[in-house]
Amino acid sequence: MDLVYAYKKTDTNELRYSIRSAVKHLKFDKIIILGEKPEWLDALEIYVPDTAATKAENVINKLRATDDNRVSEDFIYMNDDFFLLQDYLEIPYYYNYTIKDWVEKYPREKGLHYEHLIKLYKEFPQGKYFEIHFPIVYNKKKLKAVIEKYGLSDTLMTRSYYCNEYKVKAVQTKDYKDTHNLNSPFISTSNIGFLVSQTKIKARFNLKSKYELNSQTTKY
Repeated sequence: MDLVYAYKKTDTNELRYSIRSAVKHLKFDKIIILGEKPEWLDALEIYVPDTAATKAENVINKLRATDDNRVSEDFIYMNDDFFLLQDYLEIPYYYNYTIKDWVEKYPREKGLHYEHLIKLYKEFPQGKYFEIHFPIVYNKKKLKAVIEKYGLSDTLMTRSYYCNEYKVKAVQTKDYKDTHNLNSPFISTSNIGFLVSQTKIKARFNLKSKYELNSQTTKY
């Protein structure tokens, strides 16, 4: 099973440490970058330019590119700001409460995310909310079918559409977004959150992975 990232080049260096965490705590066959591969990384690149107006629209276009014979039928989709902090022999499907819970408890200030949530709720009124900042296993044919069936134009709620459509066996968990607590089973960071946590993350994953190309100028 391949490890897949949708990626746009940045200078935050999160991807390097996300990969190191995956190498340490996961089993996978190869790394695939949907987008543009950084120079230091030894991985398969499926080039997908960022042509849409928003990040979420660009990412859904990159996920469409998994309909490619170089990508394993089932693949692990990982974000560059996800960091695994314990071993996972298999990737569980995690959810956080129900969709109804999220609709009823959503903050007073509502926007695009809330509009997507309401659409999701109409499709799955008894459904679970799977938007956890944690890697997920997709089947590329099923993912393509879900994107087409529900006309998904961005990645907001894609996990929840997929997991509710196929009634995956799931485990409830809390989300660990910007907790800065490396005793958690996994964490995810915003760009600012990574700046806050990077000293701890770099210390935790201080060994180069085999996917990092040798460079005398590399200081990470």
